[in-house]
Amino acid sequence: MSGIPVERYSTASAAPGSGLAYWNTLAAETFNSLVVDTDDPAAFRGVMLRAPLGELSLMGANSAAARVSRISDPARAARGPRWFDIHFQLSGRSANLQGGREAVLEAGDFTLCDATRPYSVRFTEANHMLCIKAPQAALARRVGDVEQVLCRPVSGRSGPGAMLSAFLRSLWTQIEDQRDVGAPEAVADLVLDLVGLAYRPLREGQAARSAQELWLERARALIDERICEPDLGVAAIAEALGVTPRYLQMLFAQARCTPTAYILDRRLRLAADRLRRGEGKGVTDVAMAVGFNDLTHFGRVFRRCYGVTPRDYRDGRRAPHWKPAPAQERDGLSVLVLG
Repeated sequence: MSGIPVERYSTASAAPGSGLAYWNTLAAETFNSLVVDTDDPAAFRGVMLRAPLGELSLMGANSAAARVSRISDPARAARGPRWFDIHFQLSGRSANLQGGREAVLEAGDFTLCDATRPYSVRFTEANHMLCIKAPQAALARRVGDVEQVLCRPVSGRSGPGAMLSAFLRSLWTQIEDQRDVGAPEAVADLVLDLVGLAYRPLREGQAARSAQELWLERARALIDERICEPDLGVAAIAEALGVTPRYLQMLFAQARCTPTAYILDRRLRLAADRLRRGEGKGVTDVAMAVGFNDLTHFGRVFRRCYGVTPRDYRDGRRAPHWKPAPAQERDGLSVLVLG
């Protein structure tokens, strides 16, 4: 035996049709302020393993497609210490979003999210993810300024990332099989050392980032925080950041986009997600809730991006072979919208 206590849970032990509710209870116990949602709650299936490893906490979740959201909890964030979640994709695919950044992970890749701030993870297919909770102090000793690498993907197919990927796969298999992994504290130190090594190339690249890139990142994060405000526009964003509208336009131009296009992209993503979930709300309610104040405009841009009307999308009649219209035909929306 490994000597590491492993807790195993499965929705198979839940009452029929209550698998998602059971899963949310597990998620809340493991990670505070975490909510899981899916298109078919009654059919949701999942298996979760939890295990301590020195100063780390490990959680492996093997589940059906789902959307995970960590909501804001200022009271908890004010209480120390600060923790981070290392998301390692064992199988399947995920899209991790936090602070205006998006990290798309394939099997073997990983990223880092701040567990004290809101973030979301989309799993569009059955998947298996290993989440490692690590205290800020332990990460900072290896990574330095954690904010620099937050929600930035690291490939597990080459370089130091491949070393960490191989080690985590082997470690998790041994923990699942209850085999001896050695001294937990020493193994936890090795995991963190490999995380630091894997992030070194990214940190070195970040050191050369320009002031414009940092301002663009702040602008995107601000938009994500205030996306549902109907009056959000170039002037409001520039005022909140303390820059001129012209400078803000220049920042987005470097990314081959505009502030207006970015806002539209984020609103359409959010609208599609809410329509997909239903929640008993009509198309008008959804459009207004995510910041649209012109229903005709909303219907037109939604159809151009998703190939169907918002109502058809809500009812599940989605374009099977949808291809996005050319950027110049999409009201300035130059960013591919993922449904």
